[in-house]
Amino acid sequence: MIFFAPINRSCVKEYPIVPFFEGEDESISEYIDSNAVEFSYFRTALLNTNLYATLSARNPHGNLYTLFLPTNEAFERFVNSHAGYQNIDELLSDQDYLSALVKYHIINTGFPTNEFSFGALSDTTISGDLLNIGFSGSWDSTTYVINNNASVIVPNIELANGYIHVIDEVLTPVVFNSMEWLTLQSEYSIFSDALRITGLKDTFNTINGIALNTLLIEPDLVYNKNKIYTIEDLINVISPDDMNYTSATNNLYQFVAYHIMDGKHFLNDFEGVNTNFNTYAVFPLYINGEGLDILINTSAQVFDTIITNNDTTIINSIGINYEASNILTKNGAIHQIDQMMQLYRPRPKRRVFRFYEEEVIQEARSVAREYVFNENDKSKFKYISWSGVEEIRYVKTSGIEAYDDDYIALDGNFEISYQIPKILPGEYELQIRAQTTSSSNASIWVYLDGKRIGGNIDLSVGPDKWGNEYRWMDVGTIRLEEFVSHTVTVKSLIEGTFYWDQIRFEY
Repeated sequence: MIFFAPINRSCVKEYPIVPFFEGEDESISEYIDSNAVEFSYFRTALLNTNLYATLSARNPHGNLYTLFLPTNEAFERFVNSHAGYQNIDELLSDQDYLSALVKYHIINTGFPTNEFSFGALSDTTISGDLLNIGFSGSWDSTTYVINNNASVIVPNIELANGYIHVIDEVLTPVVFNSMEWLTLQSEYSIFSDALRITGLKDTFNTINGIALNTLLIEPDLVYNKNKIYTIEDLINVISPDDMNYTSATNNLYQFVAYHIMDGKHFLNDFEGVNTNFNTYAVFPLYINGEGLDILINTSAQVFDTIITNNDTTIINSIGINYEASNILTKNGAIHQIDQMMQLYRPRPKRRVFRFYEEEVIQEARSVAREYVFNENDKSKFKYISWSGVEEIRYVKTSGIEAYDDDYIALDGNFEISYQIPKILPGEYELQIRAQTTSSSNASIWVYLDGKRIGGNIDLSVGPDKWGNEYRWMDVGTIRLEEFVSHTVTVKSLIEGTFYWDQIRFEY
């Protein structure tokens, strides 16, 4: 069995650029012409679909192209395994299918292999699809694998309008969702059955072609290691006394939902992270990525203790089987994990929020000035809403004590609400940081999910004990019972100015 190399990019063997082209002005199409003996089928496909001219010219978007170029042998294997075509001529005469197939091999950006990441490329094919990159091999020789199928056998052929990477298989557009893919894989039968009986199989769809989720799955061998051989065995371990498996309160439902991450994540998305990721269950899972040495829920459970001579190794985290991961489906990605992943409630920790979830605020942060948003701008905001005043201001400046030199400002008799991201259950001290040194500042009430917390807060009390004009104001103690998003609302009790810097949930 071939295993993926440990994730150390310095260990990836970079091949030299292949100087097969005749000069700097040779295009991708001209290179294929020059090597027509090896690539005659793809050349015919280009000519039959009017895409030859596309790869003969510079990219009109100002970028280069990347072509994953299948050999003739790759086309022959494709036809032999494709029930719809008796021979290569039938394939090359099917212009509609051929056009989609060729477009699936062309990226609208130039990617040499040193810009490959262990996951989806940052741009799509010209057919609008994602391709993902994997690695296989050993420490001293690594091969790039596209869509877990086609190996790059000659990389980095640099041409005037882009790069060619020769591959040993024809890439075929992904047409299955995650559940459909699982149905075809016999080694995941237990988890597949769990998805069906909980009804969570229906989460693997797309909306307008957008990928929605990521699946972390144990193969049957991992369950077998835990003396679980059938779905009935899993039920007896997870939910022996509750047969209402489609209920969100059922333990089996939560177990399965914990394996479904919100959003599309390839393994390169976990590089360098140290954070929680939302799942479809009541709790998030915790991922720590040192490079691509990805560990899940470290210290949540001891899975094994290995003693070798005088050395003891404790396995206390869930790892990724890189060889069986980065599976691309229509609705996201699938990754195989090496331990049975049970629901784990992470310990709460301090959370600070500063409005940066708002795309309009993120864009404004790049240029220091005052941005005014009025009634006509409300639709631009997803997480912030206001009433009682005609406008709010986002101010990015310098030389002030607001964190990162920015704040949101309101004047008058106002009400502003801010929907914060999900936060772990627990008991917190709710605090707001604002400017407090102006006599024209407002007095406020603070609400969490519609319930008033604490008493009146006077924002004109003066600087803190260190003389800072921005200070943390204690609102009150709150207890959160669920891992959900919450809405913080600030209302003026005595109208005035409110320079809102941050909000903190202190654990």
